Amino acid sequence: MILSICTISNNTSVCISNDSYCILSEIKSKNPNHCEELIPAIEDLLSKEDKVLEDVHQVRVNVGPGNLTSIRIGLTVANLYGQFLGAEIIGVSSFHCIASICKESNKDIIVAFNIRNNNYAYAIFDKKNQMLIDYRLVVNRKEFDQINKKEFKLLTDSSADSYLIDSSFDVVEINAEMISRLNISDIKDFIQKEVPLKPINDYSYVVNK
Repeated sequence: MILSICTISNNTSVCISNDSYCILSEIKSKNPNHCEELIPAIEDLLSKEDKVLEDVHQVRVNVGPGNLTSIRIGLTVANLYGQFLGAEIIGVSSFHCIASICKESNKDIIVAFNIRNNNYAYAIFDKKNQMLIDYRLVVNRKEFDQINKKEFKLLTDSSADSYLIDSSFDVVEINAEMISRLNISDIKDFIQKEVPLKPINDYSYVVNK
């Protein structure tokens, strides 16, 4: 059984699944108190399916971009499960979560996140197979403006500021069910597996261009 965890925003989201099939998911209210919400939410889902933590063989968790404090809470729980349960731990990016919903886009995709102080993180994905083409973890608004966004499908998350909204980015709420549906073999070059997992700003991908 797979346990997926997402704490990048105000929502605390968890999902249990088999392979890419979601069995049950839960999103707690927009109360950014992941410390109090996360473990009870996991226990509640497992209880509803008459399962225990020992039934979990893989834990997937969002490593960002997103709210760094919130991300670290999800990572801490995932790392502990990996250490004490012996479960496989996989860190996936917010970029891939959002890009995964664009199965039939006729444009290449930009996924962007507001990381505060007029800075942004973004990734560009190929329209045909949603494979990562390029990414930057920190760019300022002037640098981001250099991209001709009219050529792309534009997606962001609930952290979007007025600049992203005014630039016609569509808002997508990331949750644990999205993580559970990712085909890990398709993004194997862009995941974290070495425990302890770290937020995305602490490591880099190698992108084959």
